[in-house]
Amino acid sequence: MRQKLALALAALLILGGAGAVLGAQVVLRGREDAVTIEEEILYGDTEAAQGLRVTMETASDSFLYLLQWDTAFSPGGARAADTVFTAEPQETSWSSWDQEDELRVEFDSPHLVLAGPTADQYFWDSQRRANRLYLPAKDVAGRTAPGEERTEVVDLADYYDVYPLHLVMFYGEFFNSNYRGVDQLTDFFRIPVPQGTMAEVTVLRNEAGEIEDASCTCEPDLPAFTVPVFTETYAYCCFDASQSDVDVSQIAGGCGLFRLDYRLSYDVAPYLTLEKVSTVLPVEGAVKDVTARDGKLLVFSEEEGMLWLSVLEEESGTILQRLAVMPVTGGASLYDAAGMGEGILVRLTGGAAAVLEPAAEGYQVAFTTDLSDEAMAPFFSDGAEPDLRWNNCVAAFDGERLAVLYPLSEDVLPDLGLLVLSRDGAPVFAAKYRHGAHGEKALRYPVCESWDAFLWEDNFSSALAFS
Repeated sequence: MRQKLALALAALLILGGAGAVLGAQVVLRGREDAVTIEEEILYGDTEAAQGLRVTMETASDSFLYLLQWDTAFSPGGARAADTVFTAEPQETSWSSWDQEDELRVEFDSPHLVLAGPTADQYFWDSQRRANRLYLPAKDVAGRTAPGEERTEVVDLADYYDVYPLHLVMFYGEFFNSNYRGVDQLTDFFRIPVPQGTMAEVTVLRNEAGEIEDASCTCEPDLPAFTVPVFTETYAYCCFDASQSDVDVSQIAGGCGLFRLDYRLSYDVAPYLTLEKVSTVLPVEGAVKDVTARDGKLLVFSEEEGMLWLSVLEEESGTILQRLAVMPVTGGASLYDAAGMGEGILVRLTGGAAAVLEPAAEGYQVAFTTDLSDEAMAPFFSDGAEPDLRWNNCVAAFDGERLAVLYPLSEDVLPDLGLLVLSRDGAPVFAAKYRHGAHGEKALRYPVCESWDAFLWEDNFSSALAFS
C-alpha cells in the first residue's frame, strides 16, 4: 500500500551567504511579486511525478527590509506556480552577536595564555586545573630571564605520555574552560603522544620577572571530537579515528559513542563539574553521524565494510536497535543522513543511497538505489556541475517512489533538477527548472538609493512532498 506523506522534508537546502554583492537576477530594482518557473522535461513524462509538490523560498535580507517569495508548483504545472510575496521592516544592530550554546572536547593547541602580570605559581596552578598544555611552557619559563621573550621548539613526548584533553563551553555570551573533574577526559581517552611530536613554546617576562604571556603551539594528527548532543546534565561525543594514525587502543570500553555526565552550576556564567565519562556504544570502526530525534539517538557507523544504524534512548543511552543499512565499498563513506519526514535519506559518497522508514522495532530499509552521475547518464543529462548533483538535495518518499530535488550550480539562486525513481530504483521522470524573481512590489521597499544591488544576505531553500 502506498504510504501517504503529510510532511515536506524536515531539512532545508540553503545556499548563499552574507555580505555577497549579487548579480542582476537578484537586484531589487525591477522585481515583481511573482516568481516565474520554466520547466524542461529531460526524461519520462509528468504522469510519473503525479502528486508531487515542490515548494521554494527565496529571501533577501537587506539593510532595511526582509523580502521573501514563497512559491509552490507541481511538475507539469510550473507555469501555474503560486507565489506569496512579503516584505517586513527590520532593525539592524551592528553590536549584536548571536552565540549558540556549545560544548567541545579538545586538545589545547594552538592556545595563547594571557596571564598577567602575575605570580608564577598562581599562573601554572590555573593552567593545571584547566588541564591546559602547560608543562612545556613552564619548562621554558624556567630558562626565561626578566625582560626576555624566549622561543623554543620542544618534543611534547618529553612532557606527556598521553594528550591532555579539556572541555570548552560557550553558553550565550559566556565562555568557560576551567572545570572540575576535567582530568577524567585525559584518563579515559588515553591517546599516547608519539616521539617527535614537536611544539613551539614562547614565554615573555616583564622587567620585574613576571610572566606577561605564554603560548604552546602544537598541531598533532589528532581526530577532532564532535559533540552532537549537549544538555544541562549530559553530552554525547565521538570522533572518527579512521581520519588519523593515532593509537586509540587504550580507550576504556573501546571507540564509538561516548557519554559525559556532569552538573552545571550558575554564577556569572555556567560552571561545569564533570562526574563520569563512559563508552555507551562500542564500534569496531568509525562513528560517522549522530542525530537526536524524538528522544532517541540515531548513530551511523562504518564497521567492516557495512554502514550500520544504531538507535539509542537518549536519556539513558540504552541501545534499542542495530540495523545493517548497506555495504560500504570502493572507498566510499557516509556523505549524509538527512531527515525526510519521518524517514531518513542516507547517501554515500560514491552515489549509493537508501531510504529508512519507521518500523515497529525502530527503522527498516525501505528503498535502495544508485544516485551517481554514472548511473543517471544513460537516462538523461541535466548539465549539473561535477560532484554537485547530490551534495545539497532534498527528497520525498511515498512508499513506491523516491523524488529528489537538487541544485544544478552553486549560484545564489540556482536552477533545479528533479528526479523521480520507481520502486526498483530506476528513473521514471527527470526535469530541470529555471526560476526568477522580478520586481514591482519590491520597488516600495528600496534597500538604499546608492545600494540598489547590494543585499546583506540572500538565501534560497526548497522542499519536496507527495500529497
